[in-house]
This record gives sequence, structure tokens and C-alpha cells, in this order.
Amino acid sequence: PTYVQDTNEAVRKLELFRFTPDKPRFLFSMDVKSLYIYISHTDGLLALQHFLNKRAVKDPPTFVLMRLAELVLNGNCFSFNGKHYIQKRGVAMGSCFGPSYACLFMSYQEELFFSSFQGTKPECYVRYIDDGFGAVSSSRDELLQFIDFVNNFNPAIQYPHEISEITLPFLDISTKVDGDRISTSIYTKPTDSHCYLQYESSHHTRMNDSIPYSQLLRTSEETSSTFPLMPTTAWRRDTNLKRLLVHTGERGDPEKYGSVLCNLPR
Repeated sequence: PTYVQDTNEAVRKLELFRFTPDKPRFLFSMDVKSLYIYISHTDGLLALQHFLNKRAVKDPPTFVLMRLAELVLNGNCFSFNGKHYIQKRGVAMGSCFGPSYACLFMSYQEELFFSSFQGTKPECYVRYIDDGFGAVSSSRDELLQFIDFVNNFNPAIQYPHEISEITLPFLDISTKVDGDRISTSIYTKPTDSHCYLQYESSHHTRMNDSIPYSQLLRTSEETSSTFPLMPTTAWRRDTNLKRLLVHTGERGDPEKYGSVLCNLPR
């Protein structure tokens, strides 16, 4: 399965991948444009039925769940500016049904286009709902053939893409070609202001301490270069940790938050 539950699962899968020796190496991302509103009811219900029929125990029966899904999709009504509307295409983003429905639709689409494409396929491909990321050991032209095929497979679903030989962001990590593997580090958008709670604010000490601790834990889990057991001053040598401590800035003794990684699980 290409689906990943969160960033940590994506990191674990990427750590296992290895590029083929002596071949070009590319990273690429394919993020679906406005997925929720472009899933036609016909295609979405077909995908839902496909996976419901794969259940080992079909209780409730598939036809009952399909009918309930139809009621959710066809009964999404709302009012705006004194007028009443009904959604005829797609699924409401705020509904509990929406994310699972979108994920099943994408999984079904991937089954179809991966089995139909006859060219060179990505050796590594992961997806979080509508955000896809992959790696290939092939030429750029071969990768573009795959991306063009996917974009033309279902005209309603478009995949704006990026390709790089060096680095690309995916979710909240930055991926990088590192020899025959993919290394990861923390990614923050250029517009991120890093507005953390001031350490001197009138909050409980545990709350103030939890902010740098949780950020350091995240860095430890999502950064390839972080060692399992960090020496007290390892933050001085790790660029990601050093950058994080600068962002959390003026919270107290940086040695204290740098050394907290000694006890973090991997």
C-alpha cells in the first residue's frame, strides 16, 4: 500500500528504500489539485464498493454501506447569503466521511494506473491523502512519461508535480538524495514565523518545558542524521537541532534542551 498514516510512517518507509546503483536518481512529488471537490460520485462509489467487497467479513452488507454513502454524498446541503445549495460533485471536506472516502478513491486510482502503465514505474511511492511522493532510478524522460500517464488517466484529477535530483519537501520533512538512499530532515515553510510560547510567560513549568521537548523529539524521530543516543552537546554538531534551538530561542539554558535528547526513544 502507498498510503502512510503520518510523517513517522513515511520516514520509516523512506529509510528502507535504496536507489539502483549506477543509474540516474530523482525525487518527485505529485499533489492532487482540489481532490475533495473533484471526485465524481460515480468514480468515488465505485472505489468504495471495490474495497468493501474485499472485506473478509461483509457485515454490514456492502449494499447497505453503499446506500448510506450515497445519502452522505447526495444530501450535503448548505445555505449561503440567504440561498440554499446542494453539492452535486465531490465530498464535503468537513465531514467525517470525507478523508476516508478520498483515501479509498486515491488507492483505487493508484491500483488502476499502476497496473495499466507499461513503462518504468517508481520503485518508491508513498501518499498521505492527496500528497504523493516518490523516487526513481531512471531518466527524467521516463519519469515524465509516468507522470503524464497519471495526469491523463482521469481528466478530473490533476497532479501538479515537482522533480528534483537533490531535495524535495514532503509533508513536514525535507527529503534529500544521499548516496543510494533518501535522508530526511525537518522542513518548515519560508513563511513559518516560529511563534512559540515565551518561556517566561505565566504558564506551568511543565507546559513551558514541553514545547522545546516535543520539538526536539520530533526532530529526533524525523531526522536521519540524529544518533540513537545523543551526547549532551550533540546539538552543536547537528544542523537541524541547532536551527530548532535558535527558533525556540531565549527559553533558558540551551544546554538543557540540547541534552534532553540523551533520553529520547528512537
